[in-house]
Amino acid sequence: MDLETDILVIGGGMAGLVAGITAAQAGSDTIVVRKGQGATADSSGAMDIAGYLPGGETPFISPIEGFAAFSSLLPFHPYTTLGHTESGEISIGRIVDTVRESVEWLKQNLDGTPASLVGTIDSNIGGLSIIGTWKPTCLLQSTMHTDRLANEDEVLLFAGISGMPSFNPSAAAKSFIDLVMDSGIGPRRVVHILIDGLSVSKQTNLSGMEVARFIETDDGMAEFTKVLKKQVDKIDATLVALPPIMGVKNPLSVKEYIERETGVEVFELISFPPSVPGFRLLRSLETALKSAGGKLMVGYDASSFVKDKSNIMTITLDGPRRTIGVKPKSVILATGKFIGGGISGDGEGLEEQLFDLPVVDSERISVNEIRPQKMTKIVSVQSDGHTLFECGLGFDSRFRPTDNRGKTYATNLYAAGSILCGYNYHVEKSGLGVALATGRAVGNYATESTKEVSS
Repeated sequence: MDLETDILVIGGGMAGLVAGITAAQAGSDTIVVRKGQGATADSSGAMDIAGYLPGGETPFISPIEGFAAFSSLLPFHPYTTLGHTESGEISIGRIVDTVRESVEWLKQNLDGTPASLVGTIDSNIGGLSIIGTWKPTCLLQSTMHTDRLANEDEVLLFAGISGMPSFNPSAAAKSFIDLVMDSGIGPRRVVHILIDGLSVSKQTNLSGMEVARFIETDDGMAEFTKVLKKQVDKIDATLVALPPIMGVKNPLSVKEYIERETGVEVFELISFPPSVPGFRLLRSLETALKSAGGKLMVGYDASSFVKDKSNIMTITLDGPRRTIGVKPKSVILATGKFIGGGISGDGEGLEEQLFDLPVVDSERISVNEIRPQKMTKIVSVQSDGHTLFECGLGFDSRFRPTDNRGKTYATNLYAAGSILCGYNYHVEKSGLGVALATGRAVGNYATESTKEVSS
């Protein structure tokens, strides 16, 4: 056996890293393995906790309102499971307390990092997107937050970058003006520009990451800010909306510099994935894992396992140069759903890739032999979503996967994040929230179990 560890986390996105950080901070020898970059880097970087009820068109005022709705209508939702009491009842207060603790823990761990967060579960935030529309979310990175969009004295400037086609400031401004006209609340003037003449603009089809890395350099920051200031002064702008380009490693320093030199507040818009803020979030979580003493192994794929009657005994990891055998005391499965590769589908149905665990829908009915196409609808965008995205692993009250009989598959195997069944993160706007809360929960459960084995 090449390695022995207290806890092996398979998957390095939000759920896996949160579980790993939690376990490492509690003193457990922890290894997190993942094949590639992780789906969290492909997110917008905003933290959705609970935005909508499936089929609903009005967003929740707060995630707390969402927890009450989910627990009463969706008995197998991961948030509902967090509310299980010893008597078998569901406590909304327990859900609120558990998620609140997870959010505050995350904010504390990301404080001072490129992905430092603003917000609480007491209210959702109306973040502004790159298409000029509101997106209900719970937590925003500090560079993406402003509370001045409802101020009628503001002059809002949407500033795009020539050569960066992913953001059209003209279209964003027009959409936002429509929102202001409908609500009667917003800046007195909305303007848009396309910043040209930058060294980086000599290229075409620029990505947000390329622009962010340019602006993060001393020369790039000074060049961009000088051009932006001319436009700000010309328009008399008081607030500037930018695509998420304010650096990768030091976005708060970039923001402070631009604001100091221009004399106005600047903030980043929420963009489509993949995004610079998503990358910041992933890297910040990785740093937190290493600071806690955890180990991260990238490029390793969990390919096989050995199980006795009730426990996972060993996991085989295939790496770029060698195969490693790991003997863990507890295993956390956070491999994601379709993007992460935890679950795959073909003409025969859906299957979990490592342990061959049964895949079920939100009612805990097996879908292993149902073609994925039959769980989608003709119209791609649906307010109540597609059944396909509700599918995942069944689990017990401690988020341990269950077998075909509904029994716990292994006492030392836990699951977290989008591989779980019972919620539709696309329409609920709950993806990173469930990943955070369940990752934190299983990190604690696995730690408790490991300590019991050691004693």
